[in-house]
Amino acid sequence: MDEIGYQLSHSQNELVVFDRRTGAPLSLASGSTGWCSVLESISAAGDTMKPLVIHRGTAPDKPLDRWFPPSSECPHWRWGFTAKGWTNDEHAIEWLKEVFIPQSRRGRDPDDASYWRLLIIDGHGSHIRGEFIFECLINQVLVVYLLPHTSHLTQPCDLGPFAHLKSYYSKNLKSFIALGDTQVTRARFNILYHNARQDSLTAQYISRLAPEWSLSS
Repeated sequence: MDEIGYQLSHSQNELVVFDRRTGAPLSLASGSTGWCSVLESISAAGDTMKPLVIHRGTAPDKPLDRWFPPSSECPHWRWGFTAKGWTNDEHAIEWLKEVFIPQSRRGRDPDDASYWRLLIIDGHGSHIRGEFIFECLINQVLVVYLLPHTSHLTQPCDLGPFAHLKSYYSKNLKSFIALGDTQVTRARFNILYHNARQDSLTAQYISRLAPEWSLSS
């Protein structure tokens, strides 16, 4: 598992070749300045889990359907809100209890004492709290922490799937802006990101990148 950050107004950097005599080309950009983070997890088998999307701001008093209307386009994920759009201790516990533990247990007997899962994460402060570790132990989850300041080299997610995912999201964002609507709302981000996930985080792509992750049973 790892966290991906997205600034709604930016797409990935590109190199553009142009004629100086005509001036630099115009680049369309989103007028949105929001920031959000996504907690994503993948497995050696090529599976993904439901993401936890954390938007910048405070949770609305009214039901979230006001922002994220149920439809075939807008996915049913878990939502969170923080002042800066980054994860915190509470969201880490929420992801562990509501996403990882139940979804990694799919198809298994919850009382099977021989069934343990391996969770590879970085050493973010929210992952080393006593409550987080305790929940892992009582739910038969072994935790492996990546070495500090090395996750940019050793993080399996960053080194492949997440870069692939960001590339697809950037492509979707530019296509949306090219239609003339430069306002990327929270709901619109969810739709663009959902489409990018479906195209990029495929089982074939994830499992092909790191066959050495597979653990023999």
